[in-house]
Amino acid sequence: MRKITAIAAALGAAVLAAVVPAAGAQAAPVASTASPYCDYLWNGKDNNGNPLATWNFFYAYVNTNCDGYLGRSDGQDANWGNDQGAFQGTDIDRASSLLLKTADATLAIKVFDGTGEDWGGAYSCVRGDEFYVASLHDAADKFTNGSSAADRISSHKRVPASDCNGNWLH
Repeated sequence: MRKITAIAAALGAAVLAAVVPAAGAQAAPVASTASPYCDYLWNGKDNNGNPLATWNFFYAYVNTNCDGYLGRSDGQDANWGNDQGAFQGTDIDRASSLLLKTADATLAIKVFDGTGEDWGGAYSCVRGDEFYVASLHDAADKFTNGSSAADRISSHKRVPASDCNGNWLH
């Protein structure tokens, strides 16, 4: 009977250890709204083994769930509507989802509802450890002036996460 009690206690401790993480353990960061297709783009590889999304690049999509590729950038673009930079012409005010291929929590992409290199006006940010924003149509996804970020992004730049002052897209 003692053996059965000892085995049951050991088994219970093992199950508890597997279910309850250690005090200092942290789960890997994940996007706040899961999207199988955004996950696939972030993690997947093409037939040659190349990543579908390139490390340290920012992507924008015309539809939710990372569908309808608008463009990508590894830097900044002060005007998504002109003929310069990674985003051009009709890309302005069309993004409905975003992807940032990095796991660096100290990095962010600041998106603006205006253009110009003064980087003024309303903004919000994508955290480096957020991975993607599957839908900018969520009620919480607003610029600092309170307007929806959906179909309103006109420019972006890479910044330290501390420059975002807690204004995060989800």
